[in-house]
Amino acid sequence: GGVVAEYFSEGDPLAKRLHELALPEAVPKELFLGVIVVLVLINLPLFLLDVQLILLHLFLLRQGLTTYEYILVKVGRNHVGLRQAGNAGIDQGTGTKGSGKLVCQKIPTLPACMD
Repeated sequence: GGVVAEYFSEGDPLAKRLHELALPEAVPKELFLGVIVVLVLINLPLFLLDVQLILLHLFLLRQGLTTYEYILVKVGRNHVGLRQAGNAGIDQGTGTKGSGKLVCQKIPTLPACMD
């Protein structure tokens, strides 16, 4: 942002910074501005995808789902999630983790544009 602001500001601080880089005088400063614009255009969509991925995983964390469980729900194999109730170690009677009881739970999903 600072380089673009310098380009459009009064005076010529961008030219001074480019001169300090020991680049040939024949290289126009518009070339550097163009490179910066191209880099922003490439990296901005990638940044937005990263933000979307973080939001998806925050949603999954809040719902207590793994990515695999969520994908199964989204592809339609598992409309109602089944989970074991309780997390208090191994049940002595059944030898299973928790109480051994399965609990039906409707799993919310995000809009398709957020997946």
